[in-house]
Amino acid sequence: MRRLSLFARLKKPWESVSFEIYTDKLAESARPIIREAYEEARRLNHHELNAEHALIAFANLHPEVFDGLLHGFGLDRKTVLRELSTGPSHPKRQGMKVPLRLLSDSLRRAREQGRRRIEAFDILEAIFEDAGSLPVKVYENGGIDRETVIGEVNRLVMRSK
Repeated sequence: MRRLSLFARLKKPWESVSFEIYTDKLAESARPIIREAYEEARRLNHHELNAEHALIAFANLHPEVFDGLLHGFGLDRKTVLRELSTGPSHPKRQGMKVPLRLLSDSLRRAREQGRRRIEAFDILEAIFEDAGSLPVKVYENGGIDRETVIGEVNRLVMRSK
């Protein structure tokens, strides 16, 4: 019996089979992030998977890294998670492009590092690539510009290696 991939088992219309091309490109560290991001989108009754769902998933699965991103900037965990959870959903602007973009940006980052598979930190770095994403706006509302956040993410990635 053929075992269906995570993306093939998805039920909602926004959960496109086009994601299947990425399933073999996800390392073991990245798979739980994507799974948790889908669960978060479902929990919030959102009709698309966006960068905020991936960041919330990262916060749930890697709290020490997420908290490290907040602590250095003086941001409050509960406030940031609330803003990510209650932020507006933009189906017309983002739709299906965001998840594919998030995964393609993650894969590009992995390849830049000489890897063929997406690791969890590639997803974290890619979350802040889109200047219009909700996570970037939440950090900007806290007085932290995107480039500063990307620099801190890169520092955390280097420290974890």
